[in-house]
Amino acid sequence: MGMEKTYVCQNFQATTNHALIVSYFESMAIQYKTICDAVAHDNVGHVRDEIKRNPEVVTHWKPLCDAAFHGRVDCITALLDAGADPNQKAGTASRHTPLTRIAQYHKTIPKHRGHVESMDLLLSRGAKPDVSAGPMDLVPAAYASVGPEVAFIDVLERWGGNE
Repeated sequence: MGMEKTYVCQNFQATTNHALIVSYFESMAIQYKTICDAVAHDNVGHVRDEIKRNPEVVTHWKPLCDAAFHGRVDCITALLDAGADPNQKAGTASRHTPLTRIAQYHKTIPKHRGHVESMDLLLSRGAKPDVSAGPMDLVPAAYASVGPEVAFIDVLERWGGNE
């Protein structure tokens, strides 16, 4: 069925079953898709159900970054309560943290009160306002200064993120 491959690297040898590894990552992708869909639809009950079903989903960057992007305060709360890291960086080329994902201005994606509350929540739960991230590797205050949402600057300043 699956092909075993052997990798040798500086006196370390590991044998892997390629089919098993592919199956694991495919199943994890499905689990992340399910919780991210719940986040996109602001269905915090479903988010909590997915966390109960598979607590490991909170270790992945995507659910929390998606919740931050959408300004879903209740979803962020559920993810953080389950152990999500408020400072984790996205596994994509953009390398966003949840804070930079909120703060980055997009002309075609309007921000709302939930984004401001999400930023404040993340900071209150340990997100570091001085971590450079995102496509330009800037701190959240730098991203926020480009857009019209001055409340982001106020929240970041209150938490020491504009020094």
